[in-house]
Amino acid sequence: MPGLPAHLLKQLHQTLLDCGPFSSNQQLWAIFAADSRLAPWRNNLREADSRINRVNLFVADFVERRNRQGQSILALFIQVLHEQTEEEDE
Repeated sequence: MPGLPAHLLKQLHQTLLDCGPFSSNQQLWAIFAADSRLAPWRNNLREADSRINRVNLFVADFVERRNRQGQSILALFIQVLHEQTEEEDE
């Protein structure tokens, strides 16, 4: 991926595998559907048969995507996850 150095890309994949809602296609879609900042891209999510494939597809599809304001969709996704996390889990 040209947007992120390899070591950061590896860390991103591991972080999303560890804490993201990638257990099912429905959980990932629900994050996008529930937040207006991400909702325009909810129908761009590709389905996958495993957590690791879901993360791989997600990163490949969104690492370079930006909204009209120039904000990274990937960064917005991480912000939404952070906002939804219980304080005890941070």
